[in-house]
Amino acid sequence: MRYLLLLLVLFFCTSCKEADVEPETETTTVTVEIKIASWNLQTFFDAVKVGTEYSEFTSKKSTWSEEKYKVRLNRLCEILELADADIFIMQELENEGILYDIINNYRLQGRRDKAYLYGAFIGEKNQAFGCGVLSKIPLYNLKSHQLDIKTENEEQPDMRPLMEFSLDEENTKRIFVCHWKSKSGGERETELWRNYQQKLLSKVINFSSCNFVICGDFNKDINDFDIQNEKVVLKNENIEILLKSSWLTFPLEESGSYFYQNNWEKIDHFFVSENSKIKEFYTIKNGPNITSEGTPFRYNLWNGQGYSDHLPIVCTVIF
Repeated sequence: MRYLLLLLVLFFCTSCKEADVEPETETTTVTVEIKIASWNLQTFFDAVKVGTEYSEFTSKKSTWSEEKYKVRLNRLCEILELADADIFIMQELENEGILYDIINNYRLQGRRDKAYLYGAFIGEKNQAFGCGVLSKIPLYNLKSHQLDIKTENEEQPDMRPLMEFSLDEENTKRIFVCHWKSKSGGERETELWRNYQQKLLSKVINFSSCNFVICGDFNKDINDFDIQNEKVVLKNENIEILLKSSWLTFPLEESGSYFYQNNWEKIDHFFVSENSKIKEFYTIKNGPNITSEGTPFRYNLWNGQGYSDHLPIVCTVIF
């Protein structure tokens, strides 16, 4: 297991924004407002070959290069600036070294109010990708949760670990980052593994006394979840957890975050605990990451054009 919790810069310190609430008294609780962005970067490799990259990035005919990597890095920083989130979460990131490269190329890093000071990465050994986080506020208690299934008639495919970290030392505000099994190999055939990942998630978040946000690429449309009374239900044996969904809270705001076979899909998600509030939710579709048709400007290795086949999603949560 590979994981990293790093302090990216030492000379600045920021804190999360406080929501507009009444002054704290003995009977009131201070609430915290956090703006979080999540984005599947679409096969974001660096220029160093280590053997786990996809073949189109390493073959003799490949056009992948240091120069193309730097261009993609600068484009990622464009979206990072456009999102202007307190926490920026990424899926399909190759390694922790790219986090340092992002910061070194992020032109607002010298500004106290814009700088990302903290970062974390979790990936599985010998897998191509993991999940990365950049944050303007401290991160605590980084954990990785992985499945090891040997009871099925087929071998477990590569599945990214469930990432967990806290926004306070007391573990009262948790963030969970998911990247569930894709539908490659068939939607029905792969649903088995996404179900396992859902069960793992429900088991890990079964804490009644904490606030939490779950986000990432679930490769599962919101309409394919169990929905009751406009809330998503996660189940695992006797565990049943109700979640507020960004898509269900703002049903008319966005058409989707992923465009496949001429159809929009809502497979990138924010879910929050029942005692938290989703104040705002949207996709980033007003930048250079959008085509003239209004769809994600997917990255094309051969000509070096594009950003990602997913739109970044942004959510403001009040704990």
